[in-house]
Amino acid sequence: MFSAIYPACPTFAPASFPPHFRPCPPRCTAAPRPRGGGPAGGCASPAPTIPRRSDRLNTLLLRNTVRSGQRKESGVDIPEKLRDVLKKDGVVAIATVGEDGPHMVNTWNSYVRLTDDGRMLIPAGFMHRTEANIRFNPDVLITCGSSKVQGKIGPGTGFLIKGSAEFRESGADFDRMKATFGWMRAVVIVTIESATQTL
Repeated sequence: MFSAIYPACPTFAPASFPPHFRPCPPRCTAAPRPRGGGPAGGCASPAPTIPRRSDRLNTLLLRNTVRSGQRKESGVDIPEKLRDVLKKDGVVAIATVGEDGPHMVNTWNSYVRLTDDGRMLIPAGFMHRTEANIRFNPDVLITCGSSKVQGKIGPGTGFLIKGSAEFRESGADFDRMKATFGWMRAVVIVTIESATQTL
């Protein structure tokens, strides 16, 4: 019966389905909607375009962030336990987001230096994608941890650090880090806005 009303439509079902299980919807024959946008005919408006998952994720990650070129002021007291963590073996994860979506890169606790004015210095050997993302959006999320430092409920603790970052290839901070890490091409300078103990 369906096949008598609507022809078979491969767009809405696989070709392996019998024709009567894959009917095409009827075409709209109503008059086109007028140029001003008022009602005309009986056709419904086209369905809105659903954003891709990556677009929705980027929008979420970029919400309430500071755009490139705007810097956030420091003023956060760095917890002493965070300093203890960075003195122990462990992995640091640096998350950024750019035009192509989120990205994460790793480095070592022992590579990170903390300054007295609330900044984090990280040597960069490669990190080209991270640098491009930071030019697009300077906001970063950083995690670090160590099983050797006492946490809230037992051995081991970690931190979630929020801040804004920039790459520099010269200056006092660059020279300080280059003296220890001769292989680095740039220094990542992170202005810490919050450092939350997670464990």
